[in-house]
Amino acid sequence: EEALLETRWDETEFELAVSRTRDALIASTGDPNVIASRAFDLVTYGPDSMRTISTLGSQTSLNGITLDDLKAWKAQNLSPHMTSLRIVGNVTEDDAMAALKGLSENWSRAEVNLATSDRPEPPTTSKIYFYDIPGASQSVLRFGYPSLTRTDADYDRARFMNYRLGGGGFASRLTQELREGKGYTYGVRSGFSGNDEIGTFTISSGVRSNVTLEASELIKDIMADYGKTFTENDLAVTQSFYTKSPARQFESLRAKLNIVSDIVEYDLPADYVSGQIEAVKTLTVSDVKDLAASLIRPDAMNYVVVGDAETQFERLSDLGYGDPILINDMVDDLTD
Repeated sequence: EEALLETRWDETEFELAVSRTRDALIASTGDPNVIASRAFDLVTYGPDSMRTISTLGSQTSLNGITLDDLKAWKAQNLSPHMTSLRIVGNVTEDDAMAALKGLSENWSRAEVNLATSDRPEPPTTSKIYFYDIPGASQSVLRFGYPSLTRTDADYDRARFMNYRLGGGGFASRLTQELREGKGYTYGVRSGFSGNDEIGTFTISSGVRSNVTLEASELIKDIMADYGKTFTENDLAVTQSFYTKSPARQFESLRAKLNIVSDIVEYDLPADYVSGQIEAVKTLTVSDVKDLAASLIRPDAMNYVVVGDAETQFERLSDLGYGDPILINDMVDDLTD
């Protein structure tokens, strides 16, 4: 209540916050994984989308921000009618409401105008985007496209479908073939993620630089074959995981809080976890094949590679999606 209603606008603390953010921004510009994520956002949402902008801001925005900007933002964007409180613990509802009484009575409503951003269109053909880090011994891969939102009717079924592709760790084909079979990487995963407005399907990995093309080709082939080669055994493994894991998955207070947050954010039924279990029990091989044919689309996604252009850039033309597009300047502009 004190933090929200009696905010202490301390100039020294503000300068420290700006300095820490600037240090984090500078550090992030040398992190290949962060660069890959920024590059993927850039090609997914476009250079003019607010979703492409790093939450750390840019050097320009940090140079221009003032304490008055924060005050204005707080007045325009924090309002009780836009707020929900999620509580998990050894506390009664009456005690929680009593603790919040002062905040409820004294927090004034503000007219909030939330920024909006159009949902991006998925690509119709695949392209390769390359960010050059000279001499890099490893290439970071981010392959994917705008896909299902968290509230899409097929979102959970898509997650189930992806388990044997790249969502199941050592139970996934991507891990078995790229790590165990070829030794290209220590880790690779695929998955759907999103909120009620946007969603993406992504495959991410870090591979040895000298096998950048080979790893990309193998990922492409695994995606292309996945639905067609999905078996009853694959389905049984998937169903076993999703029906047995919830018992341990939601034991901690943090995990329970996440459930409450999902219910609030996405207007889910209180028993949605049980609903997910029932949904995976009724999943069929035919369902998975149909979902894979629709959602695993190697020929219509963005292939982002961060690595050494001198040795890997031209080789990636053999992937079959045209010459790679160098995007250093576009990505670097996001943090300047």
